[in-house]
Amino acid sequence: MIKVSVLKQDIAVYRCTQEILVTCTVVLQDTMSREEFLQALRDKVQFMPEAFDLCRLIGRRFIVLVDVCPRDLRGRGTMGRSNLYIRPKVDEH
Repeated sequence: MIKVSVLKQDIAVYRCTQEILVTCTVVLQDTMSREEFLQALRDKVQFMPEAFDLCRLIGRRFIVLVDVCPRDLRGRGTMGRSNLYIRPKVDEH
């Protein structure tokens, strides 16, 4: 199972975990293909951002983009958790 939280802000780096604001959290199977996973997110998250980044929190400070299949995201080793975050797309202008 993978817990996915939808972030309110499009911030790329957080100073502390208290700055992370979440609108909702869903739990999905980690055995789906990437396409099935993204469709399940769209089905379960009521206010899914139109453009978003799929991210992972590392060291409780940085949000890192992830572009892999959900079954590869199971918590292990130094990553510890399978939590993912949906962050509204960061405007790089």
